[in-house]
Amino acid sequence: MKILLIAPHQDDEILAAGGLIQKSIKQGDDFLILFATNGDYHGLDIARKRYYESEHALTSLGLAKKSIFYLGYGDTGMKYSHSFLKRMSFEKNDTLLSSLVSSTTYHPAGMKTVHVMRTGAETSLTRRAFLSDLNWFIVQHSPDIIIVSDSSDMHGDHAALIELLQNTDVFNQVPICLTYIIHGGNDSLWPPRDSQKFTCPPVCDSKMWNKRISIPLTNQEQHYKYKAIFSFATQLEGDFDNFLVSFSKQEEIFFLLRDTRINRQKIYSHFEYKENL
Repeated sequence: MKILLIAPHQDDEILAAGGLIQKSIKQGDDFLILFATNGDYHGLDIARKRYYESEHALTSLGLAKKSIFYLGYGDTGMKYSHSFLKRMSFEKNDTLLSSLVSSTTYHPAGMKTVHVMRTGAETSLTRRAFLSDLNWFIVQHSPDIIIVSDSSDMHGDHAALIELLQNTDVFNQVPICLTYIIHGGNDSLWPPRDSQKFTCPPVCDSKMWNKRISIPLTNQEQHYKYKAIFSFATQLEGDFDNFLVSFSKQEEIFFLLRDTRINRQKIYSHFEYKENL
């Protein structure tokens, strides 16, 4: 099975799906990671460090370096009013945008962005370029499953990413889309620090929460996810509330965007998901 996880920033991929990545690799899935932004909110040097932190975390879980890709767009903060991707989602297609460090796409470690793979050169930061790059990448790889941040997430980049994805031509052709939440409404309290299970995040209503997909992790998968989280030294430095490590639990939570019996059965069969919540 081909699976594409689209992450807003470096660390979201591990927090949301560090266990699922391990399961997929063990089953022989073709698992790809696509980063929307360079994580450059604190500058180019931090963006470069975050690239290598993410690379180390992902390879420690068994993912090959060749399976990691970058769109190369800006990261300007969590609030909806600051978020680069949120701003992009409201702009006209050809409006020229800029982040804190760049007005063009770039790879934080000097490698090829998706736009360079597609055209041979970097491009100005526009909504049209972002959607074209995203659409082209999905067409090239034809995933069976897309995993992306949920629109209810309280980080502007996270909420905007799936909104932008839904504006591509190819998105509705992908059979299954799973979404995840990282910023659930109160980062100091959710996820719970004293439980091995996730509780309902403040941004979810009971109807949405009751339809969640809980993927159980083995002790080994949880342990390796926990170790992978510690690859992100730049993010852990100011994490006094233990926010990041609180995602290392006995389960990972996803939501099925196209919630049909067939799609649930496919997830049930492939990831050993059970409806005993």
